[in-house]
Amino acid sequence: MRTVYVMESENKELTKMLRNSELTEITVDGETMTGYVFGNDEMFDGDEFYQYFYCNGKLYQAYYSCEDCLEDLGAVDYEHPYKVVEVDEDCLTVTED
Repeated sequence: MRTVYVMESENKELTKMLRNSELTEITVDGETMTGYVFGNDEMFDGDEFYQYFYCNGKLYQAYYSCEDCLEDLGAVDYEHPYKVVEVDEDCLTVTED
């Protein structure tokens, strides 16, 4: 599990993005998970692009290949991340409706 610290103002923005996201099915390493992909175009861990993925009450970072799409992140295949890492849930509070 990875700990990601998010400022309170970012937490509110991410929670808003989560509430506006649609249910999505992703597949990584042959495993299919259903949840919500959300984030923005500024989410990089070093040179790796990621989005948050919320599934079954857990928060993950889903990493995507985007060498050819850095100028157009709409070209990212958000249903097929190359890795998913669980995030320490204490650092980002997500309120479910």
